[in-house]
Amino acid sequence: LLRCTSTGPLPDSDDTDGHGFTILGDDNEILDCRFEAGIADPPELERKLSSIPGLVESGLFCGLAHVLVIGDEDGGTEVRERPA
Repeated sequence: LLRCTSTGPLPDSDDTDGHGFTILGDDNEILDCRFEAGIADPPELERKLSSIPGLVESGLFCGLAHVLVIGDEDGGTEVRERPA
C-alpha cells in the first residue's frame, strides 16, 4: 500500500475494515485510487507500478487501445484515436 501511494494516488476504497483496500474472496487485494490532479504521465506511472513486487496489474492498460471513448455525466461522448 505504501509503495503504491508513494506514486501519487489517494486510496479511494469502500472497504469497511480500515485497510485502505478491498480484500476479495480469494484473499487478493484491490486498491482503488483517485488522482486529484489527474495522471501527468500514465506510461511512466504504469512502469513504476509494474516494478512493485507482487503487484499484478495497474488497470491503466497503456498502449492497448487504438480508440478511446470517454463518456460524461450528461450522456455525451468524446472519441479519441491514437495517431498512426
